[in-house]
Amino acid sequence: MEPTSTGTGSGSPGYTIPDELTGNESYGPGVMAMANAGPNTGGSQFFIVYGPKGHALDASPNYTIFGRIVKGLDVVKTIAKIPVQNPSAGLAGQQPSETVYIDTVTIKVS
Repeated sequence: MEPTSTGTGSGSPGYTIPDELTGNESYGPGVMAMANAGPNTGGSQFFIVYGPKGHALDASPNYTIFGRIVKGLDVVKTIAKIPVQNPSAGLAGQQPSETVYIDTVTIKVS
C-alpha cells in the first residue's frame, strides 16, 4: 500500500533505496520488485508480477528484483482477480475494490 492510502501511488516513506540492477532482469510470474518514480527512488512500494505480460518490462529493466514467489502464486492470481476501484486510472491508480490482507509471509534466503 502506498503511504497516503489514496490509491494514487504518491507519497514516500521518508527514505529511498538505491537501485540494484544488473541489466539481466527478467520480470516473469512470481517476481517481486521495487516500484519507483525514477532511478534510485525506491521506497516502500513494490509489485508482484502474476502473468506473462510482466516480461514486457524486460526490454527496459528499471525495477530492482528483491524476491520471487515460489509457493503461493495461486494466491497472488486470486488477489489479482479482485476488481479495482478505478480501472481507467492506469496501473498507478488501481486499488482493489476490497481490502486485501497478507497475514503471513515466509522468507527463505538461498
